[in-house]
Amino acid sequence: VSMTLGLPLDEALASLRGIYRECSREDWDGYGAAAITYDAYREAEKVLQLMPSSIHMPEITAEPTGGIGLEWYRDKSQVFVISIDGKHRIAYAGIFGTNKIHGTEHLEETLPLMIIEHLRRLYS
Repeated sequence: VSMTLGLPLDEALASLRGIYRECSREDWDGYGAAAITYDAYREAEKVLQLMPSSIHMPEITAEPTGGIGLEWYRDKSQVFVISIDGKHRIAYAGIFGTNKIHGTEHLEETLPLMIIEHLRRLYS
C-alpha cells in the first residue's frame, strides 16, 4: 500500500494516518503481512515532522514486516528509502548514480544527520 504525496507536511501526515488505518491489522495485504505497529506509526509521524522544510515529502508505504517505508525517488539512479520499525532504528538504502549506500541509524529526538545528508545529496 502506498500513496504519492505533494509537498505539504499535513498531506504527508494524512497519508500516513490512512496507511496506518488500512494496514494496522494482520494480513492486510492478503499474503500474511504483519500489522503496522502503533510504535512504527508514531516514529514515522515524528520523522516526517522532523524533516527539514527544504526536503520534499516522501512516498509513504506500508511494509509487510510491520514497519513503514519512506521513499524519495527522483529517477532510477537517484533513490533514497528509509524503513521505520518502531524500535528507534532507521534502516536506509540509497542509489546515487553508481554509488549505492545502506545502513542503520538510531532515532533520538532529532533526525540523524546521516539521513539528512543523504536526502540533501539526493536533491543537490
